[in-house]
Amino acid sequence: MKFGHIYREELERSFPAQWAASAISYNQLKKCIKRVQRELSALGLDAHTLKQLLETAEAQQKARDSEAAAERAKNEAAPEGSRQCADDEHRPLRYRFADAGPAVVPQLLFLVDEATGAPLDAQLAPETRSLLHRLALEAQLTDLRITPDSPPDSPADSSPRRSIASSSLPPTERSNSDASNVPPNPDSSNDPSPPHSSSSPPTDPSNPSSHPPPTRVIAIPLTSDGEFFTRLQTELFALHSLQETEQARLSTTITSIGTLISRVTDPRTGKAAQHDLVRWRRIFEIYLDSRVFFSATERARGPNDAHKAGEAWSRFGALVAADGGVWKKRESEAAMRGFVEINEGLLRHLRFQELNQTAVGKILKKFDKRTALGASSSLPPLASPASFSASFAKALSAQVSSQIVARVPQLDDYLCPVCFTLAYRPVRLRCKHIFCIRCAIIMQREGRDRCPLCRGHTVLSADSDCIDPNLTKFLRRYFPDEAREKQKANERAAAIDQFGERFVDAKCVVM
Repeated sequence: MKFGHIYREELERSFPAQWAASAISYNQLKKCIKRVQRELSALGLDAHTLKQLLETAEAQQKARDSEAAAERAKNEAAPEGSRQCADDEHRPLRYRFADAGPAVVPQLLFLVDEATGAPLDAQLAPETRSLLHRLALEAQLTDLRITPDSPPDSPADSSPRRSIASSSLPPTERSNSDASNVPPNPDSSNDPSPPHSSSSPPTDPSNPSSHPPPTRVIAIPLTSDGEFFTRLQTELFALHSLQETEQARLSTTITSIGTLISRVTDPRTGKAAQHDLVRWRRIFEIYLDSRVFFSATERARGPNDAHKAGEAWSRFGALVAADGGVWKKRESEAAMRGFVEINEGLLRHLRFQELNQTAVGKILKKFDKRTALGASSSLPPLASPASFSASFAKALSAQVSSQIVARVPQLDDYLCPVCFTLAYRPVRLRCKHIFCIRCAIIMQREGRDRCPLCRGHTVLSADSDCIDPNLTKFLRRYFPDEAREKQKANERAAAIDQFGERFVDAKCVVM
């Protein structure tokens, strides 16, 4: 089955109607490509011909680059951009996108002799050469360039001159479409000297053949390719707008679910001591270990695609179901439904954006294959298929972690870095690193002054004032079972230090 049918069926089956309406219209863009083909073929520029012309132009440019390598080495102070621009000026054919603000304006440019209007590429079809010659003559009727060969008193200088530079082309280029709209150059009447390019080599006035013939860049007026890229850019902007709307909606839901989870996991005492802190902690522990949207392994690090994220989400659901447990508060059930809805919404949008990225990539590949214009490599970043899904998943995953998962403290964040148990009775050294009181005592007893983390000389100077009372209260509140277990372990270790292990573990014997 062709991609167009699969794409349409996937949109209709898996996504809301509003999303499907904002998706890339793959079939309509295919029709635009056919119109581009017909328009180019009518000008004698079918895909095979254009491919040969572009390959020839590229080969000629590489040859010029190799010949001018020594000269460029001498002029290393010149900016790279100016050298590239000078190289582009000598290309007899190129396809580019003009800088016209947010709009995408494609241009098919040919280099012609300014004096005769004849194309510089001899491989063009007769109808193409005729069109370029006519366009060049029409442009010369309203715009003539002063060349270095023109004497000051020649008839060519007796009439007002117009600059051939425009906002969409480099200073040495001009499109026939805006020839009559270029304003007169205000400095031309004050400067009698002819303009010279800063990158042009000096010429010998006594040798007329040393002057290269003046050239002009002519843009062939095409309408169908502009229609194609305008439609593509409009639909990409619609996708971006849909992403912003969906992101705002999910962001509001994340905030409300985070507030609800904070309320149902508050470990209050007294009659209202019933809470679901332990179960929510276990669920979030499984969620973090599942790495649904981002992978942290060495083999696959970074954001997951829709397929991997879906598999990780399925594993998370299976582990939560196998873990069992009953909610103590009814609000926790609503919070769990909201948490599931947020993640499924993220997965659905991730799949939607990846599907559209695939459609954009395939339609641009088809455009290049049918026209040989190579638009994919020269498309501006604003109009190219950006990674919408990665930025969307990254932003909302970070919000889920900060506003939902972080509401429930995780045991891994409060472990002693030496014994890897809860850092109860936490000792905060002068270097701000925290250890449990038992490990701090052992390090002092062994005379180790360097902090195990930063290697600072802070251990031996620690005393009872370094015990953090606020953190001790926090650990006792949110990790009551672990705190009691660690307290018993500390008391037993202190008894062993004082009386010996044989007296601590000895049992009573009935005589």
